Amino acid sequence: MLFLNTFNCFSQESLREKIIIEALKTEGAQESGRNNTDRGGIIDEMHVLAGFANQPNPWCGMAVYYWHIKAGVDKKNLPSSPAWSPSWGSGKNVYYKKNRNSLRNLVAQSGDTFTLYDDKSLKRIFHVGLVLRDLGSSVETIEGNTGAIAYTRETTTGRDGVFKKWRKKSSLYTLGYFGG
Repeated sequence: MLFLNTFNCFSQESLREKIIIEALKTEGAQESGRNNTDRGGIIDEMHVLAGFANQPNPWCGMAVYYWHIKAGVDKKNLPSSPAWSPSWGSGKNVYYKKNRNSLRNLVAQSGDTFTLYDDKSLKRIFHVGLVLRDLGSSVETIEGNTGAIAYTRETTTGRDGVFKKWRKKSSLYTLGYFGG
């Protein structure tokens, strides 16, 4: 939160806090119709900002990109293809990768990105989201293009949206921080 300090200047939240605040502002937003086609509202804004206006694409990466841009993160710190979820799982900003690092002492930080990997059919990263807090063996997250029920995509209405979830750390493929 902003507050006036003793020098009559505004102190601001850390960039991590700003990213979280932007994500929480969108919590509960849902597609207005069928999956990835009739989006509406803030979800359309996410598509426009990522350069995918009027295109029925999966949008988890667009949501993460939107939150970072709205928080003031410099585009040069973000993936060059932010709508493509695998682009969030590589590069200098990734500090944990499954089978490369140990989970034993890993503490995810608020504002980190995480990815999930499909080793059955896609054989690639298929989803990206944002860590809200570390809970020991799991993390609380906020994610776009996902269902309201943990570990599922579809909601009772069949409309994906922006929801909080809890994920086991063992399910995370990568963790990174793109704030700079």
